[in-house]
Amino acid sequence: MMRRPSVLSGFASEVRFVLRGFARTPGYVAVAVLSLAIGIGANVATLSVMRAIVLQELPVSRPGELQWVNWTHPDGLRLVDYNSSNDSNYSYPAYETLRKAAGPGIRLLGFNFARRLALIAPGRPPMDATGMIVSGDFFTTLGLPVILGRQLGDGDNLAGAPPAAVISYDVWQRLYDGSPEVVGQTIRVNDVDFDVVGVTPRHYVGLSIGGFFRPTDVTLPLSAQPIADPNFVGDRPLLGDPTRLWIHVIARLPDAADAERFRQAAVAALTPMDATLPTSGPLRGSTAVTLAPANRGVDQVAKKAGEPLEILTGASFLVLFIACANLAALMLARGAARSRDTAVRRALGASRATLIRQWLVESVMLACAGGLSGVLVAIWSGPAIVRLLTTGLGPVAIELSTDWRLIALALGLTLLTAVLSAAIPAWRLTGGRATSDLRTQVIGASSPRLTIGRLLIAGQIAVSVPLLVGALLFLQTLRNLSAVDLGFDPSGVVEFQLNLPPVATAATGSQPLSPDTARLMTNLLAAFEAIPGVSSATIVENPLVNGISSNTRVLVDGQNASMSMEAVGPRFFETMRMSLLSGRAIIDQDTASAPLVAVVNRAAVDQVFHGQSPIGQILRVGARNLAVVGVVDNAVYQSLRRKPRPTFYDSYLQRPAMTISPYVNLRTVVSPASVIGPVTAIVAQMAPTAPVSNFKTENDQIAETTGQERVFSRLLTLFAAFAIVLAGIGLYGLTSYAVARRTNEIGIRLSLGAPRGQVQALMLRQVVVLALVGLVAGVPLALLLARFVGTFVFGIAPRDPETFVIVAMTMLAAAIAAGWVPARRAARLEPLSALRTE
Repeated sequence: MMRRPSVLSGFASEVRFVLRGFARTPGYVAVAVLSLAIGIGANVATLSVMRAIVLQELPVSRPGELQWVNWTHPDGLRLVDYNSSNDSNYSYPAYETLRKAAGPGIRLLGFNFARRLALIAPGRPPMDATGMIVSGDFFTTLGLPVILGRQLGDGDNLAGAPPAAVISYDVWQRLYDGSPEVVGQTIRVNDVDFDVVGVTPRHYVGLSIGGFFRPTDVTLPLSAQPIADPNFVGDRPLLGDPTRLWIHVIARLPDAADAERFRQAAVAALTPMDATLPTSGPLRGSTAVTLAPANRGVDQVAKKAGEPLEILTGASFLVLFIACANLAALMLARGAARSRDTAVRRALGASRATLIRQWLVESVMLACAGGLSGVLVAIWSGPAIVRLLTTGLGPVAIELSTDWRLIALALGLTLLTAVLSAAIPAWRLTGGRATSDLRTQVIGASSPRLTIGRLLIAGQIAVSVPLLVGALLFLQTLRNLSAVDLGFDPSGVVEFQLNLPPVATAATGSQPLSPDTARLMTNLLAAFEAIPGVSSATIVENPLVNGISSNTRVLVDGQNASMSMEAVGPRFFETMRMSLLSGRAIIDQDTASAPLVAVVNRAAVDQVFHGQSPIGQILRVGARNLAVVGVVDNAVYQSLRRKPRPTFYDSYLQRPAMTISPYVNLRTVVSPASVIGPVTAIVAQMAPTAPVSNFKTENDQIAETTGQERVFSRLLTLFAAFAIVLAGIGLYGLTSYAVARRTNEIGIRLSLGAPRGQVQALMLRQVVVLALVGLVAGVPLALLLARFVGTFVFGIAPRDPETFVIVAMTMLAAAIAAGWVPARRAARLEPLSALRTE
């Protein structure tokens, strides 16, 4: 008795049959798998990055309950002062008042950032770090445990309490090698010793994942503010000053009823404190307290990278559509080409279910191969996309994890597309009518016309148009940005940041640098200039073209004006090769004991001094009177996209001691890498507690500011090229199929004397028609989507007509090139051979 073959053996035979078919058509398999891999990989990568940058919440207990507490003063004053990250700050007395008014069941925390800290562990070199100063209920309100030791508490903010610090997991590993005995050891913060009392979990990086406020390395109590940033001490300690607004407040509010009860209590508690605040005019209303979600903390990175990421996500969806449409078109064409083979097998007794199952097995195998390749593409490209999107935002603590839900979604969509693509030709070619006459299955006049396939190819072209338009817009943007006149020479300039411990200055925010600190800076610059290959050295407040500028209001001849300002050291203009137009530059003698001076740029002469010579005139900046001693040509300060605005350069050695973290610029004739060692050794000898960080060339600094433009141009160019290639492959396949289908007709035309050029044009006509249909649909789509990139392009309109003409011509040329070979093959057919095809 014969045994019926098992399901598994039948399935195995079908897999072997499909694999043999794949071996005979490697080009078809390669195109299908590659298109799916890029489509799936691009989507999984961009969606994973979007989840991490835009959607991921703070890694704390129930982050959805956290709310910013914003306080609006009745005269409309923006309550921002010290290292502000939000639109509302509080004095410490106001925070304590708010905390007492919160009532049972509601917890509050107060904090601020310490942007520049010098950390030193015993026996280790100094580390440039970022910290937070927090209230005693910070960790308990967040619901954040420590992995070693204890949390900070209210007792750590009491007068006379031993200085306590909680360090991050990264600092624990870098400075203490992950030793479990770290609790109780000492860490020096800005030349003051703190006891390490705890270590935060690895996944916790503070209340900001990066951007302007970097991930947190060390957490200190609020009472450590004079150590973390002594330049904001003022006339009295901030903890007791009701007029200084410097604490950000977050509340944990379990439900809406708690939120409303707390808001009303906050208004009642804060209203009496309005009189203690500085006002800019008569009161115009009443105190208001508003709440805003704080589940993502200080969301600087999402603000900067969120919109670009949305554009890239949209582009990746278009790529996935192209990949799926291409797979469908390929399988339809493959099914039409195998129509005779299918009919023969059907006539020889193969069941319809068996044939359909083989089609489905083939499609699923292609989808799985493409899907697995796409996962590898996503894992490889995700971190690269994060780096490109966040370039110029400072250190960013974004860790991508493999999201199997996204992978499953992409694979499911691909499997659905593959199954549908296989089901249509399988059902059509295995039906009763398909086998009623075997002659109709010969590739000839009655072969399928592939109308659906044509529509899919036209759709691919339509979707490719916005991608190609975007790629050209950003390529032209990069070209325009590279052509901007900088006003200085970045070649040969190396920069790094030097973080001198601010405690050593013994200065307040209104006093200049101490003589010791000024002398140290001068000696360091002299030592740097003595390094072989270094021709000049200087210091600067903000590196040129780094996305940051300092701005202020000045008084000139009784008139107010807005100007940018840059504190620079001696030989700054020489080091940067900026043209001095008149007067003199900042020199070594411009110290705290000398008259205050400034150099202005040409834009200031034109707009602030109305074309008159500014030499000898006075700029009143706050309480300082700066005598203008020189004029330099315009130079790009903040961004390549911004025209130079009125700017004055004052002496760093005369600037009030708001920061002791200058950037050092060296002009060298040697490789940048060769000066790192000597610089580090000089600093270690002359300022052993000062960390040195952020080594880079000025050209690298400028390149960082165009990071988003580069990621757009590279990815969109890649996507557009991929789309054109796939559309070309589809057009090539359709044209080849059309030639085979109409071989008999071509033979008749040639026999009757039709010119071969006419035959070639006949075959190319359908290619051009498909391309035109795609362009007709794609150009309006591109015009609609162009508005989303308007804020990112530079020197070109997002709906630039020339760009659209170039795209249309490119798509037409690509379509004609794709159909040229099969059309030419048709024109070279021998009439008698073509007639025998029937």
